[in-house]
Amino acid sequence: RALKESYIEIYMGLHGKARLGLDGDERKRSLLESSELKKLKRLANIQLMPYQQLVDFQSTLGNLRSCFSLTRADLDKTPECPQCRFRPSIEDTSASATATLDHLEDALEKMVSNWTQTLLDNLSDPTTKENLELLQPDMRELIEAFLEKGTLPEKLDEDFLQALREALAGLIKVVVKPEELRHRLTSGGSPATLEEMRKRFEQYLEELTRGKEASKVRIVIE
Repeated sequence: RALKESYIEIYMGLHGKARLGLDGDERKRSLLESSELKKLKRLANIQLMPYQQLVDFQSTLGNLRSCFSLTRADLDKTPECPQCRFRPSIEDTSASATATLDHLEDALEKMVSNWTQTLLDNLSDPTTKENLELLQPDMRELIEAFLEKGTLPEKLDEDFLQALREALAGLIKVVVKPEELRHRLTSGGSPATLEEMRKRFEQYLEELTRGKEASKVRIVIE
């Protein structure tokens, strides 16, 4: 009996770490329904945006599972949670679901801020000035209002998104994947001198952007 009690105690602790409780479940739902996430989903259609960041965020959030009805009596009858079938042997319990949710809440706020700044920086770039002058007056007003205010509109309607697409047309998105960058920077051996590392990095960028107009290239890390 003592062994079973010990198992129940350990299982309950791991289950509580791996699953969101009632409060966490409500917070997850709030994130899924948040205006911030809706904005990112709409902005993801702008070619310049780091779309993979949003994909990773949604995947991590979607993988968080909720379960808040497990009792000790349940484990007296069955060795695993009858609601969510939590199995410690095959699930990663290195980070708690609540801590992951905390991180995602912060990450969402940072993503909105970073994506907004990316748009502001590129719309202010001399390379896009000609495009702004060619926009229809109503579209140009939307972009100018965004640049002046520095924050995204509460509602990202199709007119605003289309204005962004046309204003940023011609910019060339070049994706850099962290694992590929790391491979290229270490492929010549590590540790490396500053000059060796600089040369590898410059060679990598040159290969990525060969044949492209440098002033229009935008590096996006995904």
